[in-house]
Amino acid sequence: MRFSVCSAAYACSVVLAENEAQISKSKSAGQASVDADLAALGLRIARVRERVGLTQVELTEAVGLHSVTISRIETAKQSVSVASLIHIAQALDTKAALLLEPEVAEDNPGHG
Repeated sequence: MRFSVCSAAYACSVVLAENEAQISKSKSAGQASVDADLAALGLRIARVRERVGLTQVELTEAVGLHSVTISRIETAKQSVSVASLIHIAQALDTKAALLLEPEVAEDNPGHG
């Protein structure tokens, strides 16, 4: 009887380890997706900023963020808060929702 309890406990620990590995892999894939989305958002902000003729410094001053923040957002080294995204969009004469939609942001920079 003792053998079957030990075997069952071992089997449970193996299943738990496999589940934890799957969850970890899932989280990694989810984080990779978030990282890719942040990189794409940063790139869209940079492209729209350039199309409306603003430098990073000018956008930083218009938005009221620290001088390095726009650069870090555009290069996906820093995530952007909703409030900051709204301020950035206003400074770019567009809407935050448009910056989140790749096709729209690329086709309509500076049109909010």
